[in-house]
Amino acid sequence: MKRILTILGLTMAVLIGGVGLPILVSRMPVAFQSWIQVAPSGISAAAGYATIQIIGSALTQETTMNFASGVVGVDNGGSSRTDLWQGIQIANAGSTGTTVNTLTNLTGAPSTAVITPAGATSGVIGITVSGAGTTGTATIATGGKVSCVFDGATTAGDYVQISSGTNGDCHDTGASTYPSSGQVLGTVLSTNGGVGTYSMEFFSPGIAAASGGGGSFSAAPPFLTDGSLFYGPAYTFTRIVNASYAWVNQGSATLTTTNSQATIDNQAQEANFNMHARVIAAPSTPYHIIVAFVFTQFVNSNQNVGIGWRDSASTKMVTFGMFNNSDAQFTGFYLTNETTYAGTTQLNTNQYTGNTVVRWLRMGDNGTNRTYDMGPDGVHWTNLLTESDTTFLTANQVMFYVNSGPGTMQLLSWQVTG
Repeated sequence: MKRILTILGLTMAVLIGGVGLPILVSRMPVAFQSWIQVAPSGISAAAGYATIQIIGSALTQETTMNFASGVVGVDNGGSSRTDLWQGIQIANAGSTGTTVNTLTNLTGAPSTAVITPAGATSGVIGITVSGAGTTGTATIATGGKVSCVFDGATTAGDYVQISSGTNGDCHDTGASTYPSSGQVLGTVLSTNGGVGTYSMEFFSPGIAAASGGGGSFSAAPPFLTDGSLFYGPAYTFTRIVNASYAWVNQGSATLTTTNSQATIDNQAQEANFNMHARVIAAPSTPYHIIVAFVFTQFVNSNQNVGIGWRDSASTKMVTFGMFNNSDAQFTGFYLTNETTYAGTTQLNTNQYTGNTVVRWLRMGDNGTNRTYDMGPDGVHWTNLLTESDTTFLTANQVMFYVNSGPGTMQLLSWQVTG
């Protein structure tokens, strides 16, 4: 098993199980390049220990690394270290520059490193760990265990975002619930009573929350994020913040939340219209909501699953989803309430179908019209219907749902865009 890690800013590739195999530390500065030896007596398969001996003219050090609980080592000065992070080196910006243990953005072309401004909601690439200032090169941790200056108290397990009051500082969100907006930097690793420099697990750059959804994640060929081979289309999903939604007519339906996904399951065979919905406040217009889901339905019972709009005052609903009569079709219905059918949208006469395993739908409201779109991948869209956004109802909520039963909808992604 190959471990790629950075200790004191030096990248090493360590092959556990390659007993006695020397490996070149190739990303260290040339003057410090050395061979490392995994000593035969140093392997412990159960605990994941390896004894590493670094031998070179500039470095002579033997240390033990515990891959099960993090790296515990000794630097050239004899001090214990627990650093385990990956990073990059970027020239410092000449005016503002960077500060050690603070959040860092990029600026200019070519890009240089600069401390993150207070109140920013995106753009952090990492935390500067050394080389800070307005000259020279900053070493920036972009993932892993690293220290950051916090603007207040911390609680282990809470999510971390950008401070609104102090340039470069991290901020404990005060909750272990995934944030609904802004860049999510990582999680706090210790509980502390006030301002200070504390350890955190820093997520890779670019993870941003969205209203009703959380950070984006994707799997791209040829490998999944766990390293396994991947064959087939690659999708980008947006995490679902399940705590933000509420039930309307839960009835016999159940909700299961796993890996930031949401599954509504209803195994009761009911009347043709009995909507079991999860609702959330509608975004401000203009907006699009992009969803990905998989589903099962009982055929020939007018079952349907999907997304839609709701007016909480009148309880009216407009749906957009998959309708199983004799075949799975994209359809829309008007309902006076969750159990009372009131008519069909023009979409029903078009009888559109799709043949992807993962279904992608997009609903939108630009302040004038509602739009119903379908697509194969969450990027390319075909408009199925456009109607006035006051047709039948004026929505203040949006939703995903299962109608009647037996039927199951697993919502994989919920993304709100402009």
